[in-house]
Amino acid sequence: NLISKKGTTPDIAGEIAQEGLDNWKGRFLTNYRTLKTKTEQALPPTTPAKASNYDAALTSLITPNPGAASSTAIGIDRALVDRAKALAADLQAGNLTVSALKQIKEDIGQIAFPKFGMMVDKNQGEYIKLYRALSDDLLDAAKAEDARAGSVGGAVAAQKTENAYYSAGQERIRDFYNKVWKKADPEKAFNSLLSDNGEMLRTTMKALTKPERDAFASATLEWMGKTKPGVRTSENPFSAETFLTQWNAMSDKTKRALFSGNSNP
Repeated sequence: NLISKKGTTPDIAGEIAQEGLDNWKGRFLTNYRTLKTKTEQALPPTTPAKASNYDAALTSLITPNPGAASSTAIGIDRALVDRAKALAADLQAGNLTVSALKQIKEDIGQIAFPKFGMMVDKNQGEYIKLYRALSDDLLDAAKAEDARAGSVGGAVAAQKTENAYYSAGQERIRDFYNKVWKKADPEKAFNSLLSDNGEMLRTTMKALTKPERDAFASATLEWMGKTKPGVRTSENPFSAETFLTQWNAMSDKTKRALFSGNSNP
C-alpha cells in the first residue's frame, strides 16, 4: 500500500494519486452495478421499448444535406448506415425490449467513450449523440412502465439516477482519470497535477479517500521543502527556505485543492 510507503520523491506522490484514482474507479464501477440492479428491479429487462430517439438521431446523421446531397453523402459513416438498416429490421420485427436497448447502448458506448489507449473513432461525436438518444429512449420506457404500473416515478427516478451517475463517472474518467492514472511515469502524473492552476488536482483529490489525500499532501509538502535542481529529492534535507519558495510560487487554487477535505466516490 503506497499510503505507508516511505519517501518524498515526486514519483511516490504520483503513485499515491494513481493508486487512489484506481481505487476510485473500482468504487465507481461497484456503485454503478448497484444502481443498474435497482433500475432493473423498477424497469425489468423484458419491458417492451421503443427506439424513437435513437431512430431519429440515426436518420439525421445518415441523411445528406439536400443542398449538396452527393458531396455530403461522402462523409457519412457507413457503419451508421448499417446500424440504421439493422434498427429498421428490428423495429419491423417489433420485439425491442429494455434489455435490447441497453445492449445497443453499451455497444455504442464502447465507441463513444473508448477505453484509454484505444483508438478514438473519427466520428466519436456522432456516437455520443446516439448514446444520449438511447438514454432518452430508456427514460421513455421507464415513463411508460411507471404509467402501466401506476407508480409515481419509480422507474424514471432509477433510470435517471443510473444515467446521471454513469455520465458523471465517464466524464471524470475521460478528463482526469486517464490523464493521471494512465501516465506511464508517476512523476509526470504528479507534475501534471500541479501544473494547471489546481483544476486537475481539485477533481483528483475529491476522488481520493481521506487517508489517500493526506498521504499525497504530506508527500507533496515534504517534497516542496527538499526539491533542488539536479539532486534527488529524497537525498536533500528539508529546508524551510526551499519550502517557502515553492509555497509562494504555488497558486492559491492549487493550495486549496491540495487541502481539499471532501471525497466524492
